[in-house]
Amino acid sequence: MTDNEFEAAISRSGLQLRPETMAELRRASANIESLIARVTRDKPVEAEPAVVFYPEQRT
Repeated sequence: MTDNEFEAAISRSGLQLRPETMAELRRASANIESLIARVTRDKPVEAEPAVVFYPEQRT
């Protein structure tokens, strides 16, 4: 994402950010983009592990 694309995305979101917050978010966006790229999209839903969490029932 280019700087212009980033600024446009923030503008579309309606967020009112201070310049230092905008700079920090911009630096973090590169890391987020790399994490998104690592997510595989070619697996069917049933390939996900089945995890069930049962919280402790208090009576």
